[in-house]
Amino acid sequence: MGMSGYVMDIEEQFIDKCADIAIDSESFEEYAKRTIKAFSMVPHLSGQEISDIIEDVWYEMTVQLGGN
Repeated sequence: MGMSGYVMDIEEQFIDKCADIAIDSESFEEYAKRTIKAFSMVPHLSGQEISDIIEDVWYEMTVQLGGN
């Protein structure tokens, strides 16, 4: 596996972790606070990229689960 494959795998793990946290969270605020602990998984991403992922995952999970 090349470096780009490794980076993509790490990003996918981060997304999966965010999804798990979203399922267990009562609100976006709780979810956002809890995802801070996972930021260290993706040190190569900018704050804006991480923020975009967090928002996208929350949206996708709330759509799948019927709203939160």
